[in-house]
Amino acid sequence: LFDLTFVVAFVQLGRALALDLSVLRVAAFVGVFAALWFIWSGFTVFTNRFRVDDFVHRLMTFALMGAVGAIALAAPRVFQGETKVFSALVAVSLALLALMNFRVLVQVQEPDVRGYGRYWMSLDLASAGVWAVATYTAAPPP
Repeated sequence: LFDLTFVVAFVQLGRALALDLSVLRVAAFVGVFAALWFIWSGFTVFTNRFRVDDFVHRLMTFALMGAVGAIALAAPRVFQGETKVFSALVAVSLALLALMNFRVLVQVQEPDVRGYGRYWMSLDLASAGVWAVATYTAAPPP
C-alpha cells in the first residue's frame, strides 16, 4: 500500500509533463521525480535493512504515507510555479526518514548498524534542511 502512494505521485507528474513537453518542464519533472525517488528509495532501504515493526514505526510510516499523498497533490502545481507546499512536504518526509534512522541509533548497539543508521540519518536531515530552506527561497519558473 505504501508504494502505491508513490505510484499516484508519479502518475500525477506524468500527467503534468504530458501537458507541455518543453525543456523547462522536463527539467522540473526530473527535479520533482528525483525528490520523490530519494524519499521512496530511502524508505525502501530502511525497511529492507532494519526490521522495525512497532507501533511508533507504523505511525511514522502512516505519517510518511500521508506526506507522500499530499506531495502527489502538490507535485503538478510545481509546473505552475507553486513550489512552497511541495518543498515543505518533501522536507517533512525527509525529516520523518531521519527520525526513523535516529530510532535505529537509539535501539541498536551494533557499531556497523549504528554507523549505517547515522549516515542515512545525517543525509536525510541535511536534505530536509535544504528543502525547508527551499520552501522560503524557491522562485517560480519563468
